[in-house]
Amino acid sequence: MYSAIVAVVLVNVVLAVYVMQCFAEGFPEVKETKDTKETKDTKEMKETTETKETKEMKEMKDTQKEDKQLENEAEAKKDK
Repeated sequence: MYSAIVAVVLVNVVLAVYVMQCFAEGFPEVKETKDTKETKDTKEMKETTETKETKEMKEMKDTQKEDKQLENEAEAKKDK
């Protein structure tokens, strides 16, 4: 029973030390390669698409507001 507990504790200690050692070594700097450039281009395309969608949504909301105003004005004229 105690041997199992000791084994689990030792495995956890070894894993923790390994992870700390990896962080202590640091991370290599990412060199710009063809793959990373494509990733940047993809991000820019997504941002552009999101910007277009946001503008379209704003335009739709503005159009809806204008339509409501026109409807209100038409109703007001009918009431007169």
